[in-house]
Amino acid sequence: MSTRIIDQKGDRTKTGHADGIQSRTLEILESFGIVDPILKQGIHDVDMSHWTTNNETGNIERRRRYEADTEQRSRFGQILLNQGAVEQVFVDHLHNKNVHVERHKAAESLHISPTAVDDTQQFPVVVGVRDVGNNGRRLVRQYRPHERVFLAGDAAHTHSPKGGQGMNVSIQDSYNLIWKLGAVIANGADPIILGTYDTERRPVARQLMDLDARLVQAYEKEEKDISKGIYEVREQYAGFMAGVDVTYTHSILVTEGGKDGDANLASNITLGMRLPSFLVVYLCDGQPSHLAQRLMSDGLWRLLVFPGDLRQPERMKALVNFADVFSKHSYLAHLQRIPAPEWRCHIIELLLIQSCPRSAVNLLDLPELFHPFDDTMGWDYWKA
Repeated sequence: MSTRIIDQKGDRTKTGHADGIQSRTLEILESFGIVDPILKQGIHDVDMSHWTTNNETGNIERRRRYEADTEQRSRFGQILLNQGAVEQVFVDHLHNKNVHVERHKAAESLHISPTAVDDTQQFPVVVGVRDVGNNGRRLVRQYRPHERVFLAGDAAHTHSPKGGQGMNVSIQDSYNLIWKLGAVIANGADPIILGTYDTERRPVARQLMDLDARLVQAYEKEEKDISKGIYEVREQYAGFMAGVDVTYTHSILVTEGGKDGDANLASNITLGMRLPSFLVVYLCDGQPSHLAQRLMSDGLWRLLVFPGDLRQPERMKALVNFADVFSKHSYLAHLQRIPAPEWRCHIIELLLIQSCPRSAVNLLDLPELFHPFDDTMGWDYWKA
């Protein structure tokens, strides 16, 4: 999949702008292997204060102070780092992939033929590229005009900077889009999934508009000596602002549960929401790892299998039956056998997460799906 990146600016951002990086954004960056330099350079935001002018003295005073995130919604808290430094991490990563940002370039027009929209081989109406910069609150009508152009971030929604959400929601928009584009272009997924970009991310932008309106109102009241408004709004939207409580509704990609399965069996997992990460221990060597570190953004689909306590014979029997049915009859098993580039294994990866002590289970007693053999690489011990 070829990529071209243009930037009207001649260099990275020098000062200010988006200096707060939220939890979900850090999780996404970790999935690309680029979070470490940001964590090393950044400052952990553990305490937040609001300052305002005392109308009687004219002095600037601290009005309220509180912890940044008391619920620990993610293993990553908020990080403060200059936007230019974040951009540099991106640029360095792109350079390693032989992709370079073309500076001093701006898009001026785009040619799309309405009669050839469904023709994936053509891309010859001229659309003038408008300046999407706007100091007000605005949301575009479509995230993908003509279904051949996709808008993300400030090009799709504008608002005040008071919530510290601009760069974070922009990155989360782009992440939602690019894995779907990759699945369609590189792995042959049905282009119908691209429609979920609009249906998933527009509601997030609407929530962002609501948050922004309430924050602006709260800051205005703060000037009039009402001190709790900002805190209460931030508390109400804390999970949304961190990016971890965003939940996508039923679609071609998100099951409803019910006839498709019993969602109550996974009581701590919310359909349509990002999967929380917890420490797990590999059966093969006892090394601890965060589950999210196995869910990298590399184009693979992951099927997570939770069999329960494998010391119970009925649980082990159910796992063996699953492996047998999957291997012989499941279309997913076919995806495992599709030839793939050398740098990865197939399209889908199975991971087993069981709940009994490591010493109670012998890895090689499990179905071979969870310790597969490769003629070149040997046994894969890190599926369980």
